[in-house]
Amino acid sequence: MFLAAQLFASPSAYWHALQQLHLTIVRSQSWNPYAGLIENLTINNLMHFFAEQGVTKEEADDVFEYVYQWLTTATTERASQSTEIQSLLDEVNLTIRKAGNRLP
Repeated sequence: MFLAAQLFASPSAYWHALQQLHLTIVRSQSWNPYAGLIENLTINNLMHFFAEQGVTKEEADDVFEYVYQWLTTATTERASQSTEIQSLLDEVNLTIRKAGNRLP
């Protein structure tokens, strides 16, 4: 879940990652579960998975506020990961401020 939060926490991060990996989003959506081993999951694996599921740029950007809220809540509810989560949240906040946008 944390890798997906990293991917969708910054607006347009998904789109930029798709371009860097030269991935194309399939036209039809499917909602199949991830078939690989979660223990070995990487951001690149996740990118391939979401592109194959048909997740669009617009859908990824729409989920941003939910992910932001999840991260905010997770900093207190997931004490063992709070430092890592807060670090990601700080990066997201900086990106949002640099873009001249307001925080959710």
